[in-house]
Amino acid sequence: MFIVGSTVAAAVGGCTAASSPGPGPSETGERGIVELSEGDSSRVVELSPGESVVVRLESNPSTGYEWGAELSDSSVLSLSGQTFETESELAGSPGVEVFTFQAESAGRSTISLAYRRPWETDVEPEETVSFEVVVDE
Repeated sequence: MFIVGSTVAAAVGGCTAASSPGPGPSETGERGIVELSEGDSSRVVELSPGESVVVRLESNPSTGYEWGAELSDSSVLSLSGQTFETESELAGSPGVEVFTFQAESAGRSTISLAYRRPWETDVEPEETVSFEVVVDE
């Protein structure tokens, strides 16, 4: 597996998204880490400060598209890492963009992700997903 990427800062926007309760996302073997994917969009996730959410989304950056993240409240949740993983050594191969978010303090924050070409500012995203995170003390 090849990993490309580095830690980036998230844009903070005034996003709101409707959330619906449902079956919980998958927990990894590590305590305090919740993994989410496109199929978990609109889920509500509960964390404690210091715990993390890892969002894995299919992507192919060679097409010009990339996932961009926005947080409704960066005092509650912060973007602590972003990488691209692929199984292939071939240039232009699809893979998975991985975003890691850290719970900072009690409150609510919505993670909004949009799959778009960054230079196409007047075009709707190809795809969007969102997750609501509730951090309890």
